[in-house]
Formats: sequence, structure tokens, C-alpha cells
Amino acid sequence: MNEVVNPKDEEKNGNVQALIKAVNILNLLGKNSEGMSLGEIAQQIDLPRSTVQRLVNTLESVQYIRVEGERGISLGSALLRLISSSHSELISITRTWLRHIKDDTNETVVLSINSRSQLLIINRLISDRELQVTPRLGANIPLYGSAAGLALLSLESDEQIIEILKSETVQDYSSEYPKPNILALLEKIHLIQDKGFAISDDISLEGIMTIAIAIKSIVGNFAISLPVPTVRFQKNCDQYSEQLLQYKQRIEMELGLDKKTTY
Repeated sequence: MNEVVNPKDEEKNGNVQALIKAVNILNLLGKNSEGMSLGEIAQQIDLPRSTVQRLVNTLESVQYIRVEGERGISLGSALLRLISSSHSELISITRTWLRHIKDDTNETVVLSINSRSQLLIINRLISDRELQVTPRLGANIPLYGSAAGLALLSLESDEQIIEILKSETVQDYSSEYPKPNILALLEKIHLIQDKGFAISDDISLEGIMTIAIAIKSIVGNFAISLPVPTVRFQKNCDQYSEQLLQYKQRIEMELGLDKKTTY
């Protein structure tokens, strides 16, 4: 006996599949803040180009993505506002500190948190310099792939770090962010714990180096980082580290945390 298929069930299943595909596109764009082409998206999520084009058009119509040029598909303003509003308390608490750090360093200042094993940028104040760095809100990269992410990992125990990394999937790795060697990563994080800050080349932004601190707070852990053009960073690295460590101590004191917190 043939089973009767309810058209409403078919429509519901189709909508769910379309939603999953759209979410996959948004996740992919979050990991590629420099933007992607239609062909790159189709190849990486294994969908026909026509399907991707239809989903991109829909997401663009509600400003969840924006399209600028041949390789300019990226997260849009509506989604970025949604990301920011969901962390409004932390953004509000840190706004004054970010402004002070920006004024003192004259560099772009970025506020990030961890989302699962990914780094999520939720706020930034852009430098007034002619040569400046402008990270995109919502950009997702592995925690081990940036100074801010490494600083956040340094707030955790070795066991917690291993658990966080276990949540990575094969899809999370790429040629830019290959699966890390756990022992080497832990050794690097132990050095960051000793120094109180992390420094790394920003793989997602060519010609940029980043220094970051991380804070344990009552509203969750967060990182504050300075992405700086490499030439300027090399001249001022000691100054940036000294300034950020001073702010780390002051922020922890204001939020009621012991500045001598051990990890």
C-alpha cells in the first residue's frame, strides 16, 4: 500500500532544508571575513551554484548578507546588529574601557568572546589613523587562530582547553587553520598565562599583527585586542603590552575580580 504524503509535510521539510542551507552559508561567511565569491561558497558547502544564488538573494533581501563585487559576499548589517544586541550588556560594560584604550594607543580596539571553539567579534572601535585595521563584526575563526582566541583559552585549565578543542569538527579546519597539535598549543598557552597577554600574526588579515588580553568577568570571559599593521606593531610592541596589562588589571579590579587570579 502506497503511503500518502501530506503536501504540508513536504513543504515543511523543504523549508527546514532551506533554513539549514542558509545557516551553513552564514557560518561559512563568518569564518571568511574578507568575503567570498558565489563559486567558493557553492564549492565549500557542496551545493549547486543556482541554489546558492537563490539563498544569497534571499539573505541579501533581509540584510543578513551583503554583496559587493565579484568576491564580496559577506555578513550583512542586520545580522551584525543582531549579534551585537545579544551581547549588549557586555558591550555596554566595556564601552568606556575600549574608548580609553583606543585613545591611549591610537589603534583599533576589538572586543571578542568565544562561541563554542570559535572567536566571535562583537564590538570594535576603529583607529583614526590613516593606516588602520577594520575587523568585521561577527567574524568567526578558531580560537587557536588568533591572539584574542589564544588569550581566551589561557583563562582555562588544560582539561577545559582540550574539551573546547574537542568540539571542533572537520569542517572547522582549513588550509589557513589546520588542526592544531595539542601539546604545542598547550605549551604556547602556558607562556601566555605567564605573560598575561598573547601575540600572534593575524592569519585572516595579511600584514597585521595582534596583541590581546583576556578578562574573566561576571558577564562571561572576553578578550580585548589591538590589530595593528606589522610595521607599526614592531616599533611599539612593548608599549602596547604594557598598556594592555595595565588596563587588564584595572578592568579586573572594577569588575570585582582578583588581579592575581590563577588559571
